[in-house]
Amino acid sequence: MERLEHKFATGVKRLPAPEITINTKAKRVGLVYYGSTDEAIPEAVSLLCEQGVKVNTLRIRAFPFSPQVASFISEHDSVFVVEQNRDGQVKKLLCNELTIDPASMGAVLHYDGLAITGQFIAESVQAQLSVQTDQAAG
Repeated sequence: MERLEHKFATGVKRLPAPEITINTKAKRVGLVYYGSTDEAIPEAVSLLCEQGVKVNTLRIRAFPFSPQVASFISEHDSVFVVEQNRDGQVKKLLCNELTIDPASMGAVLHYDGLAITGQFIAESVQAQLSVQTDQAAG
């Protein structure tokens, strides 16, 4: 087991680093995504920006996760994991591997068989941010 633990720790240094895009220095909202959700992210960021929500993004490119992933998540007030599956597998991996409270991150889950759209992501993020704002006010 120690050999495997060492192998994973060494592997992180050799795996592709995540791609981080900082659109705003105010680190309020972050989107974490991977894989086929990549195509919809620029549209989602643009739509959210039009609605006054500045978003930074992180594209996961490998597992085990780079330390940059944990830093990105901890530096943002609200983080949403964008996935094209019902179960939120990557969010679960993030929570388990980085010891993050699942309640501290939102999930944007799309699983109707069609490609995810920027509109879907933007609407889901806006809805969850509205709930957070309502809970903070109430």
